[in-house]
Amino acid sequence: MHFNVKAIGTAGELIRLQLEAGSSAEAERLCAERGYTILTIGQRVRPWPRRGGRSVRFPLLLFSQEFLTLLESGMSVVEVIETLAARNPRAPIVGLLQKIREGLPLSAALAAQPEYFPDIYVASVRAAERTGGVAEALRRFVDYQERLDQLVSRLRGAAIYPALLLGVGGLVVVFLLGFVVPRFAQVLDGARADRSGASYLLLEFGVWINDHWPALAVGLAMAVAALANLARRGHLKALLQRSLQQFPWLAARLRVFQLARYYRTVGMLLRSGVPLVKSLTMAAPLLAGDLAVRLGHAIEQVSAGEGFSTAMKAQGLTTVVAERMFAVGEKSGQLGMMLERAAAFHDDELGRWAEVATRLIGPLLMLGIGLFIGTIVVLMYLPIFELAEGLE
Repeated sequence: MHFNVKAIGTAGELIRLQLEAGSSAEAERLCAERGYTILTIGQRVRPWPRRGGRSVRFPLLLFSQEFLTLLESGMSVVEVIETLAARNPRAPIVGLLQKIREGLPLSAALAAQPEYFPDIYVASVRAAERTGGVAEALRRFVDYQERLDQLVSRLRGAAIYPALLLGVGGLVVVFLLGFVVPRFAQVLDGARADRSGASYLLLEFGVWINDHWPALAVGLAMAVAALANLARRGHLKALLQRSLQQFPWLAARLRVFQLARYYRTVGMLLRSGVPLVKSLTMAAPLLAGDLAVRLGHAIEQVSAGEGFSTAMKAQGLTTVVAERMFAVGEKSGQLGMMLERAAAFHDDELGRWAEVATRLIGPLLMLGIGLFIGTIVVLMYLPIFELAEGLE
């Protein structure tokens, strides 16, 4: 079996690697032999296959919503899964039904298909089974996923308008440089031969694009294919995150986004009955880069008996608001609730920031693109004005 491992190396650096092992215990042993401190370990996730050779993710949120609705109607777990399997006989649901009919509890049936049901989902259901609160665990997961999707949707929505402006502006610039400018160059060929300046550099550049457009098109296609390959392997996301770290104001928002998502996940697990250290470890893949390394140290401190809020503050994994909420949550025994409230506070903060950023960036992009296109047009017409002055 293939395992994805996220660990801290001997020098304190964050390491991601893939191992081939017969079981997770063997994979842990291999990491221990290398001196790595494991943060998370799990089987490599495979997408749910469908006809035509394509693959899609299993709609876990929709499955959970339907499961919860039927469960609250008074059906047993077996009846719910039988109903879902009869309605839509997908491989994951049919597999669940087979495992449950073999006598396995719901959590074990879910754990038998890690490619469809993540560890966080399984752990929350397993903890809820002990108290008979499976419906409550599903309700918490649905609420958690809907809130997370809502935040991501708001951030993506804020990015659509700037992306459209850049796309349309880029197409206009390509049309001007690749089609309009070369035609101007042909008309002004005589004037271009014995003159110099920005206008004629632009004309020369337009002619060069027109002469080499097949090679440029091939190069563009190769660049798009390379980006798609990086995105499929997950490298593009890491590259973008490293690039955003170069801008302090964006890096600060990205840090808050990661922490808010982490708080919400840990809070959901704690309220489902999962122990604190296990919850912290299971949600660790949500943090990347330096935050992941800091979290590894915080987990070690909590495991050694230090308070959660103290350890998170010492490792720089809190905000001013979150730090105070965590302290209150520890004293009142409502840490899970406070984690979720801290996440909700920062989600709203990020949403407001995205709206303000969109209002500012949109007009600035329009101004910049307009100036750029206007400059190209003016430079195209300057030689005509010069010729007109020469004829007077």
